[in-house]
Amino acid sequence: MAQVVRVGFAQRGGFVPRYKAWEVDLDTLPSGEAATLAGLVYASGLLQYPPGSIFRVPGAADVTEYTFTILTATNEPPHTVTFDTPSVPEAVRPLLHYLSARSHDILADAGDRP
Repeated sequence: MAQVVRVGFAQRGGFVPRYKAWEVDLDTLPSGEAATLAGLVYASGLLQYPPGSIFRVPGAADVTEYTFTILTATNEPPHTVTFDTPSVPEAVRPLLHYLSARSHDILADAGDRP
């Protein structure tokens, strides 16, 4: 299994649109937290999906879209998978909750700039 070295997350849209993101190098986290995050990535099965996969429920409106970007130590391009809310698999939900809790509002951050 490829070693996870970086995880990125973006949340966009919804009925009341939100734009959140978080990206982290696992080597910057305490070892226990890095192991937890890597374990959630492996358990989610995201690395088993074809890179660049996008899953959307046809006709779904006002849903949030989640993009997961995983970089491994294999020198391959980042592995990106996107789901809308209705299509998020049960196995991905713990990772989604973990990353969503740590993400920040990117529009609010942009408003802080002069």
